[in-house]
Amino acid sequence: MQVLHDTFADDPLINVLGAHFGAGDARMAGRESVEEYAEAGDFTYPMVADGRGIAAAFDVRAIPCFIVVGPDGTIVAEHRGMLRDEARDRLADAARAARPTG
Repeated sequence: MQVLHDTFADDPLINVLGAHFGAGDARMAGRESVEEYAEAGDFTYPMVADGRGIAAAFDVRAIPCFIVVGPDGTIVAEHRGMLRDEARDRLADAARAARPTG
């Protein structure tokens, strides 16, 4: 996810956003807050503190899940599972293709 954020860091029309799932999220490993989680992982992309609403809206049933949402709010690409190079490249291509023009 950090690689996708870094890829689009200079593009104001493409945003990478993480969704956090709270204290029950095993990735927290005793950390007190989303900020501590991000700092420990050197993550610089923004994170939503309670991702359950996002998960419900996009039918996320397991993590990790990566979704590219177009300007009109529709899903243009998604990947469920660990993000390897091929999947990351496919998501980046989908984000570029969905990018608003003008």
